[in-house]
Order: sequence, then C-alpha cells, then structure tokens
Amino acid sequence: MFGLGVLKGLGVTLKHFINTFVDDLKYFPKSMVNEEAFARRQGPEGAGLFTVEYPEMKLQPPENFRFIPFLVTDYDVAKNAPEYDLAKANEMVRCTSCGICSKVCPPQCIWIVRTNDPKTGKPIPQPAEFYIDADICMNCGFCAEFCPFDAIKMDHDYELADYERDVGHIHDLPRLMKPVSYYASIRPTWNAQEEAIRKAAEEEKRRKAEEKQRKAAEKAAAKAAAAAAKGDEAKPAPKPKKSPEEIKAQREAMPAKKQERAAKAEEAAEPAKTDDLTKIEGIGPKISGILKDAGIPTFATLAATEVNNLKEILQKAELRAPYDPTSWPEQAKLAAAGKWAELETLQDQLKGGRRV
Repeated sequence: MFGLGVLKGLGVTLKHFINTFVDDLKYFPKSMVNEEAFARRQGPEGAGLFTVEYPEMKLQPPENFRFIPFLVTDYDVAKNAPEYDLAKANEMVRCTSCGICSKVCPPQCIWIVRTNDPKTGKPIPQPAEFYIDADICMNCGFCAEFCPFDAIKMDHDYELADYERDVGHIHDLPRLMKPVSYYASIRPTWNAQEEAIRKAAEEEKRRKAEEKQRKAAEKAAAKAAAAAAKGDEAKPAPKPKKSPEEIKAQREAMPAKKQERAAKAEEAAEPAKTDDLTKIEGIGPKISGILKDAGIPTFATLAATEVNNLKEILQKAELRAPYDPTSWPEQAKLAAAGKWAELETLQDQLKGGRRV
C-alpha cells in the first residue's frame, strides 16, 4: 500500500525514541554520565537513541587517532605535579632540533629556533623554541612518521577551542612537551612496539661491543702465545731509581757535557788540517801523497813519526828510486815550530834529504 514504508520507518524511530526514555529510567538521575549506560548504548545490545550526549559523554578516540603533535620528553613527571621542573623537561626532551619535521610538514605549520653553545659556537641538540600553529596543522602525521628520534607524536587531545587565536592556537615548547608515560597511555600498542625495537637495537649494540672485546682478547692471547713459543727473551730488569744526590750531580755535569759535545761537533765540522810536506828536503808531490795516505798530513805528525816507520811506508809504496827519510822528522819539527830560517840553514847542509 502506498505510504506503508514511510509509516514503518516512523515506527522504528518512535520505538527508539521511547526506548531511550525507558533506558534513562534505569540509570536515573545520572543516565547522561553513567559509564555503564554509555558503554551498553554504544555496544550491540544498545537500545534507544545512539547519539552521544557530548560533552557529558565522550567517545574514546581510537589508538591511531591523530590530532595536534606533541614532543616526547623522558622527564616522566606530570605537568600538574608539584615537583614538575620545566628546565629538566626541556633538557630531557628527545627533540634534537634537526628540522626534519618542519621540512616534511605539508602546510608548514612547524617552526624551530635552534641554539648554539656560546663558548664553542657549535649547535646544541636541543631546541631553544618550538612552535606549532594548530589552525594550520592538517593532522597528517608526517612529522611523527619522519622523526628519526621518536621525539614527536600525534596527540588525542582534540578539545582545543579557544577565543584567542594568537595565544591559544599557537603551541609553544612548554605546552608541546609531554612525558613518555602519556604517550604510552594513549598509544600502548605502538609504544610497546617502539620500546621492543629500541631494546633490540641496544641489545644488538651491546652484543657487537662484547664480540669486539672478545675478539680483541683472543687476538692478544694468540699473540702472547706465539711470542712465548718463539722463546722471546725476558724483558730487561727495570733500571734502579737514582738517589737525589746522583740526580743532582748529573744535573750539575750536564753543562760540561753540552760544551764537550759542542766542541766535538765543531772539530768534526772543521776540515782536516794538512801541511805542504814538499817543503821538507827530499819529499816531492808523490811522496807527500803517500805520507798523507798513511796518516801523516802535517809537519807535527811527521816530526813525531820514527824513521823506521817512514822507511816501512816507503818500502810498501815500492818506489823505484831510493829515499832516505832520516832527516825528515828533524826538518818537520822545525817547520811545525815555524823556524823557517833554521830549516833553511839545515837544508843547505842536505842533498836530497841526506846529509852531505
């Protein structure tokens, strides 16, 4: 019949309308705020109207519900607690002010003020200021997804209406910081997964460190065993400690040793002194070279050399002509003393170095 469907629909609506008041009578006078009534009405056995009487009753947001981001701090003290310290919360915030969240934010609602060490000028891994504009934020969750330090998360707090746009809708660092326990309460499943991943990473890092130490110890043990097998000599005994008197004497002797070393260095730097041995009667250039090769480069060394030694040097040279070195030391003595007039008088009495 025409219009029967409309009447059936109105009948269903009327039934739910009546059941609503019947259900309210069961929990009167607190049917509007009774948790049991609210849970039954939202469940499969609910009767009456299904409208949530907001703000008296509120639906529990799903765990993956996303709203304005907040910053996680490891300072696990509630903000309304008397012992809450804002400075400690700021010091223990996970954010390092890397700026990735502000870069990936599509509407660009995040801006960060970094801080530097006044002494070194190097950046400090901690934001000086952090702002999020709630009116611009589109609750996409990109900032939380791309944060490498799990420092920014999406909140469940959607009751952010305010009369002052510039004050209530721009969230600063103290307002954005919330303890890690708060994040665990609104997202228990995700927090458990992240903690498990973090513990596994720490365990792997600890295992690698222990493995490295173990390999180093095995390498050192193998090296010691190889050294013992080769029969290395024992280390020399440590030198006995010197007494204060010995140390004092050693310090006093240091200037004299320095002067001695300096004198030896000067002597070594100076070229070897040689004389013109051809000024000796009976010594020509060839004999002069033979004597210098034999270690007799000066008049003084020639004067100190015995005649027999000179004869042996000449014999070893295998010279064709005979040479008589008898008068050479006498002549060399006068030359070394600079007595050239006496040397000339002596040489007048010689012929080829021999006495006439």
